[in-house]
Amino acid sequence: MGLSRRQAVFCTPLKHFYLFILLTFCLVAKAQEWQPAGGRSQGMGNASATFSDVWATMNNQAGLAFLEKVQVGVYSESAFGLKDLSRGTIAFAAPGKAGCFGLGISYFGGPAFSRQLVGLAFAKKFAKDFSGGIRLNYLNTNMGEYGSKGNIMMEAGIMYMPSKNFRIGFHAFNPNRVYFSNKLDQRLPGIVKLGLAWQVSDKVNWCFEAANEIGKKPQFRTGIEYKLDEKLAFRIGFSSQPILSSFGCTYRYRNMTIDVAASYHFVLGFTPRLGIGFDINNRVRKRKSEETK
Repeated sequence: MGLSRRQAVFCTPLKHFYLFILLTFCLVAKAQEWQPAGGRSQGMGNASATFSDVWATMNNQAGLAFLEKVQVGVYSESAFGLKDLSRGTIAFAAPGKAGCFGLGISYFGGPAFSRQLVGLAFAKKFAKDFSGGIRLNYLNTNMGEYGSKGNIMMEAGIMYMPSKNFRIGFHAFNPNRVYFSNKLDQRLPGIVKLGLAWQVSDKVNWCFEAANEIGKKPQFRTGIEYKLDEKLAFRIGFSSQPILSSFGCTYRYRNMTIDVAASYHFVLGFTPRLGIGFDINNRVRKRKSEETK
């Protein structure tokens, strides 16, 4: 039984609308897989190239060189509330005399398709205001009944502080675009990003970043962080390709930091995020000081 002329006229734009939502979902879902880790960057529009914290293990390894304490972090997100687009990450950073070592483990996806990434990082200062870092990754892609595939990739970054209030970061993830499958001529994405951070005042920090997946249009990310006091901070951010607005906050209690963030897509909705970090050295120093009293 065919459609009437009126039904056909109605269904055509409706079909286009559904197609638009489907294509948007596929593009955004694919982008979620390779986003930075950590609640702070997620609350600031995904800008991450200039941050120096435990999540530099995943985002820009050069930032590890400026750490002074052993840190560990756990991060989780659920893109648009969908289990199959969830991501979990564990990061560890240990500074020493030779430099800072980092370990990062992440999981993305669900039963039908998932990716597990394990990476070992190292960062070192080459001057008081300049550092470099590198990470070696093993990526395992599980395609359910179609089997799995393993790949080895590299990433590296540099960080420079021309003054006390400015920081510049550059990072390249899989710059040579390792082949995922030689037979199908499929490559894993190569992503480069260049970021700038400006400490406007003791309470306000602004960052801007340009990220580009090789062969595609660049993505622009920006965010503002406002520190209410030493324990509480608020953030807002924006990113393009796809267009996402984000917000978040941090609460710090002793050696523990809790980061809560979320991003919003005007078609697909919210993506909640949660990160928890610990400064291990704080606890050790506190015990030693109590023993000497």
